[in-house]
Amino acid sequence: MFAELCRDAKSRFLLPDDFRELYDCSRGPAQKRVICDFIAGMTDIYAWEFYNRIRGTNGGSIFRRL
Repeated sequence: MFAELCRDAKSRFLLPDDFRELYDCSRGPAQKRVICDFIAGMTDIYAWEFYNRIRGTNGGSIFRRL
C-alpha cells in the first residue's frame, strides 16, 4: 500500500483531504512520512478495504463511498 501511494504525483489523490493537504505542504522525505502516518492510523478493516479499492481485487459494497 505504501508503494502504491508513493508511486507518482497522481497517487496523492487517493489520500483523504486532510492528509492530502499535509502531503502538498511537505517536500521530500516529509511526504513519505505523511503517507506512513496515514497508513499507521488505519484500522484493520479500513486498511483491508482501502487496499482492495486501490488494487481492484474486491468489488466492495455499494454503501461505501469511493
